[in-house]
Amino acid sequence: MNLKEPNPCQAWPQEGLEDLEACPVCEDPRRELLYRGMTDRVFFCAPGQWTLWHCPGCGCAYLNPRPTEKTIPLAYRRYYTHDISPGPVVPGFYSRLKQAITNDYLWAHYGAESRPRLPLGRFLPYLLGPAYPRGLGIWVRRLERPMKDAVCLDVGCGNGGFFDVAHACGWRLHGLEPDPRAASAARRRGMTVYESALPRTGLRDETYDAVTMSHVIEHLHDPVSALQEVRRILKPGGTLWIVTPNVESIGHRRFGVNWRGLEPPRHLVLFSGASLAEALDRAGFWPVVALPVSLRPFGLFAASHCIAAGLDPNGPASRIPQRIRWLAVSAALRTWLSPEQGEELLVLARKPTQP
Repeated sequence: MNLKEPNPCQAWPQEGLEDLEACPVCEDPRRELLYRGMTDRVFFCAPGQWTLWHCPGCGCAYLNPRPTEKTIPLAYRRYYTHDISPGPVVPGFYSRLKQAITNDYLWAHYGAESRPRLPLGRFLPYLLGPAYPRGLGIWVRRLERPMKDAVCLDVGCGNGGFFDVAHACGWRLHGLEPDPRAASAARRRGMTVYESALPRTGLRDETYDAVTMSHVIEHLHDPVSALQEVRRILKPGGTLWIVTPNVESIGHRRFGVNWRGLEPPRHLVLFSGASLAEALDRAGFWPVVALPVSLRPFGLFAASHCIAAGLDPNGPASRIPQRIRWLAVSAALRTWLSPEQGEELLVLARKPTQP
């Protein structure tokens, strides 16, 4: 179904915009125009037109002008909270078998206590190709089974979709979520949730053993200050796991202004590998380890094709042309050889044990 774009004449409130004098990551005042006149073609709810700039200093891209922190909620009026929980298993022999194989793999590699488990099933995911075990690692956010009473904070926890996964891996999980409705849904799962946002969390120093940020940092006005706050609340030696869209991805080069990862004006800063490393270094994290990304770019390619065609990118992908499917397969193969071209950046950073 074709959808109308937000009316370009419906401007963002002028008093709700702010101008940046320099890059929000590296503070370089130079910038190069990437796209002008961008509108919300993902959730069709944010008014205004937007301009995206490229920073030649660190390689990130950022909106300017952009919504202020006070008015940015206007862009989330029809925004759904991303849910990474697997959902109910469809009854059937093959579904139960796949779940038992998955559970054994997660138990062997991450200590996840989920049942049923198929003995030696941990070896079978490799027969499905590299994408499947890699995807499982991303699903559990590389959270290996911790010491007793270890606590993880999920920033932007939404409705708590990660709660069951973290609990199965032996973690106590807290959430940070500014949306009261999403926070309430997460609490109904039994999760401790704080209704605040980075960088002003109000949490105690050195509270958490790990922090996860799944598609959060691109939404933040001041990513470096946010990461500094994460460093403050992490215990010495604590880990930070981040996944975010990659502005240097194959998909962005292929689809340009129609790439699903842009999502103006909710995505304020889009990172390259170098700019994300720069932000983490400025915040005092070391070392930064780039992790293998997912080898399944079809979802982003399908959504980007829909945006280009004026269709709903959140709808079913059953009618996506075969050429887009082959482009996704080609991108997966190229990403296997060059992970820095993946649709997402996936990094693990650590807070130093010494000040």
